Amino acid sequence: VVDANKRVYFLKFDPATNPEMATAADAIVARVFHALGYHVPDNYVVHFDESRLALGQGVTLADELGHKRKMTRRDLLEVLLPVPRDSRGRIRAIASRAVDGKPLGPFRYHGLRKDDPNDVVPHERRRELRGLRVFSAWLNHEDSRAVNTLDALVQAGGNRYIRHYLIDFGSTLGSASTKANPPRSGHEYLFHWQTAARHLFTLGEPTAATLLTV
Repeated sequence: VVDANKRVYFLKFDPATNPEMATAADAIVARVFHALGYHVPDNYVVHFDESRLALGQGVTLADELGHKRKMTRRDLLEVLLPVPRDSRGRIRAIASRAVDGKPLGPFRYHGLRKDDPNDVVPHERRRELRGLRVFSAWLNHEDSRAVNTLDALVQAGGNRYIRHYLIDFGSTLGSASTKANPPRSGHEYLFHWQTAARHLFTLGEPTAATLLTV
């Protein structure tokens, strides 16, 4: 979405089953990570009537086969149809402002970025990324993958450099963006040998050790 001042935002909505869940998590956790010293987008909770949205010139969308066509008002209404509304009929969303600079894609949690001369410490040894593991566990940020990071080439004081962002906090604080997170998320790895063996030999039944750690 582009506003009247030509600022670009990405709008994200709550699932109909859990109004306010994902938008609240995205806004809260962005502020927490900012307070911890990380670069994050400006995220705002907004309420608006769909009549305020206007299709821009040349806006297109792709069908299932990848063929592009001009987007219509009906297409827009179909996108907004499953979005929950408040008592006044307004749509609630998180408006995430596009970060400054030229996007360069995500960064990795290991190794170096070869096109960044300032990147001289392997990422797995960087204190801010090692600390991020603790903060993500605290906030139940179970989707803290590389895909939810972004590097951008920015310019300040006559110098150009790469700034590292954390983005997309919809899967935090018990939210899974499109639904509520199950209790298992944030408690166990997707695959862990010890957990897998326990489930195999107990046929999935909880053991005494499991009951003590829950």
